Amino acid sequence: MSNNEVIEEVFQKIIKVKDKGNQAFYIPELALVDSNKFGVHISNTSNLSFG
Repeated sequence: MSNNEVIEEVFQKIIKVKDKGNQAFYIPELALVDSNKFGVHISNTSNLSFG
């Protein structure tokens, strides 16, 4: 499964969740981000990063 497929699968599961928690206002940079946006970063044990 590719990274894009993993992200799409996770997104499709998360989009259906009613209570997604609270925005991290205690982190100034995250407090400025639109809470309707979806972001993800994947790192594996081989030190490959994606996102």
